[in-house]
Amino acid sequence: MFTAFPFHEFKKLPFWCFGGAFAMMGHCRELSQQLLNEPFDEVKVQIADGTALHSSVADFLSQAHDNTDEDMMRSTTASTLQTFLLVMMLYPDIQSRARAEIDQAVRHDRMPCLDDRASLPYLDAILCEVLRWNPPTPLGFAHATSNDDVYEGHFIPRSSS
Repeated sequence: MFTAFPFHEFKKLPFWCFGGAFAMMGHCRELSQQLLNEPFDEVKVQIADGTALHSSVADFLSQAHDNTDEDMMRSTTASTLQTFLLVMMLYPDIQSRARAEIDQAVRHDRMPCLDDRASLPYLDAILCEVLRWNPPTPLGFAHATSNDDVYEGHFIPRSSS
């Protein structure tokens, strides 16, 4: 309802209206943007300081690119992160097993990095499954027949998809 009407007056309503749903949606949107942007921006600062660890984001930002590429990286990262968080919420047993593997491999003194990937096979498998369940980019393209065809008695015209 809030997105259907472009009125900004809804923001002036008390929190208790609509069960606080509008305020909660805004707060969730802010948190999700913060979850995405802060780590990305932190890597930018670390690259500028020369203290960045080896990561796919650091590798990407170290290469020449334009803002469109950076926005694409952020959106695909956000999509994958949201799917990962959903999986961790739906399957707490998998989350606890992954956490135990991380604690065993890197202890509590630092965050895991790409160099730790070989010692985190379970987490690596989880990330592969996340990308399989919800790929951030299309994996295929529309196909079309190049000629008329008949398949099991059904006529398929040329250029049909």
